[in-house]
Amino acid sequence: METNTPQNTTETNTDHNDNNPINLNAVKTSNSTLLLIGKMFLVGFLALLLGLPLLIVQFVVKERVDRQDEVKREISQTWGGDQTIIGPVLVIPYKKYYRDNDDKIHYSISNTYFLPDKLTVEGDLKTQIKHRNVFKVPVYQSSIDLSGTFKRPDFSQWKISDEHILWDQGYLLIGVSEVHALQNKTYVFWNNEKLPFRPIQHESSQYFLRNSLKSDLKNLNPQSSSYSFQTKLQLSGSSKFKMVPVGEESSFSLQSNWPHPKFFGASLPTKHQIADSGSQQGFQAKWQASSLNRGFPTQWLEKEIYENHFEKGAFGVEMINPVDNYRLATRANKYSMLFVALTFLTFFLLEVFNRKVRVHPIQYLFVGFSLCIFYLLLLSLSEVIGFSWAYLSGAISIVFLISFYMSRVLQSFKRALLLGGILSGLYLYLYTLLQLEDYALLAGSLGLFLILASIMLITRRVDWYRLSLEKSTVTN
Repeated sequence: METNTPQNTTETNTDHNDNNPINLNAVKTSNSTLLLIGKMFLVGFLALLLGLPLLIVQFVVKERVDRQDEVKREISQTWGGDQTIIGPVLVIPYKKYYRDNDDKIHYSISNTYFLPDKLTVEGDLKTQIKHRNVFKVPVYQSSIDLSGTFKRPDFSQWKISDEHILWDQGYLLIGVSEVHALQNKTYVFWNNEKLPFRPIQHESSQYFLRNSLKSDLKNLNPQSSSYSFQTKLQLSGSSKFKMVPVGEESSFSLQSNWPHPKFFGASLPTKHQIADSGSQQGFQAKWQASSLNRGFPTQWLEKEIYENHFEKGAFGVEMINPVDNYRLATRANKYSMLFVALTFLTFFLLEVFNRKVRVHPIQYLFVGFSLCIFYLLLLSLSEVIGFSWAYLSGAISIVFLISFYMSRVLQSFKRALLLGGILSGLYLYLYTLLQLEDYALLAGSLGLFLILASIMLITRRVDWYRLSLEKSTVTN
């Protein structure tokens, strides 16, 4: 019995020792898997942490946009802002009688307003660029010819007697939003009679036109069946030029040497030509309008129609910059988190496929900060050398910096070149998205699908459980 007991004990211990390696391997696999998952979550947390400096870059972009708007306002105050031309409008006062509480008869002077029967406008906008430090603002000098005819005013609908109409106090108004931007003294030929205009400005909005040119028509003949007019306005302005079709039939023709127009408003040109290259840069545009498609009547009494009624029917052109550096920088910054995530994923896959490569979280951060600096370089350089050259310079600098830095970490110059190629492809992908503004969503979706499909194809044979155990062994 004594000899059997030790033997049984030995057998039991042997069986127990045979089971130990299996349990230890299971424990190691479980722990190393947790380490790998933990590394993935840590890298993801670092990517989210980089959202803070990227947010600061967004604030910097907004600050530069606000500064650019401030420069535009400063130039507009001296040169002239957006110009809007309303008119001409024929104004004829009349006596308006009323009785007071004591049954006494009094009268006040009120106005009637009439729009032209036919209106023809021909304009020429000579544009140039005003510089203020690194900011550029397009401005123009305009020469606007207005001509047409008025019918004899009809007061019958208001039952105003002829003896109450003050024909000798009639005058002509042309609304000009920036009166101070007139470049010379302006005249009107009213029935071939040369009459001067004088600028009128009102602070209160109770007036029909707050900023306008006024010409007194002292010799207005009530017996004429029609009146002709012709005048030329020479105005300076910036960015936008707008017109209002006040005639029963209105025809507008506009030309400029600016090759990047943006037509807007209640009506688009019936014909237009744009030349953005060569010696004949610029555009030509024509509009046709009638009283049927506008939001105001042909004639009205005082305080029935105000200036804002005409704004609804205005149309015109804006001198835009086809490459808005700040808009493109803002759009590029919106893709920044995606860019950081794809770069970190590249590093993580390099760790997966090479057991000797170990990228420390601090190294992830350094690379992430480099990616953030790219957007700051893009913003600052684009103000000086333009967006495309700024993008190329910034991308080359960051790709070289990260490749050089990671060549030591990856322990191979070839791997560093591979990493540089991947980063270059990502930057090219981003630049393509920025250029395809209308199809950016489609191109971005297809690009992300191809990237995900490539990652799944490359990693389809990876045994993540065994990879975790091997990583743990290498570490030990």
